[in-house]
Amino acid sequence: MDVIVLDLEMPVMGGREFYRRLRARGVQAPVVILSAYGAERARAELGAEAAVQKPFEPSELAAIIERLLD
Repeated sequence: MDVIVLDLEMPVMGGREFYRRLRARGVQAPVVILSAYGAERARAELGAEAAVQKPFEPSELAAIIERLLD
């Protein structure tokens, strides 16, 4: 199984647009949204499975990924 870790601030294409295109292509892998500003709000807006507010502890991200993979 795959998990996508997606930062909202990316060059060329923003994370929200990437997420929408990913889903439009039928990709159903769980997505963890990363952002310094409004990660949880973006998760709810997009319907992503999880969100992590920056800065974060690597163990926090690892625990979320492990949960999604179970």
